[in-house]
Amino acid sequence: MSDTACVRAARLTDYVSVCRLLDQLHPGDRKVENAQSLKIFEEILVSHYFEILVAESRRSIQGTCYLNVIPNLTRSAAPYAIIENVVVDETHRHKGIGRSLVKAAITWAMNRECYKVMLMTGRDAGIQDFYESCGMKAGKKVALITRL
Repeated sequence: MSDTACVRAARLTDYVSVCRLLDQLHPGDRKVENAQSLKIFEEILVSHYFEILVAESRRSIQGTCYLNVIPNLTRSAAPYAIIENVVVDETHRHKGIGRSLVKAAITWAMNRECYKVMLMTGRDAGIQDFYESCGMKAGKKVALITRL
């Protein structure tokens, strides 16, 4: 990552930049009305259980990811976390920004006393290698999914 980039919690003023990045992640998705997505963004920002992280350099948001902290009744009531929607602007990829985001999300989860952090990704070997280079391990569990 560039020497001036930092990972921080998103602010309301980051809404447009985060949406722009998420459009790059899933360009074929149906667009949601701004009023609806802004309301969801605001709900995420005020929740104790959710965190949108952004990687910023020179006042430009270059990447983002979403951390969900889930309360839990097992594991001595320690919560667990899920990382979602990791995306780096296509003009800033391969500079370590994604790695910094994932590692920061893991650190945030540790600071919230989570006992594990999970994420799901596609079967692309390069993407899996990337996540393993961030400290994630494949093969520990099997993910099952139903698209609704």
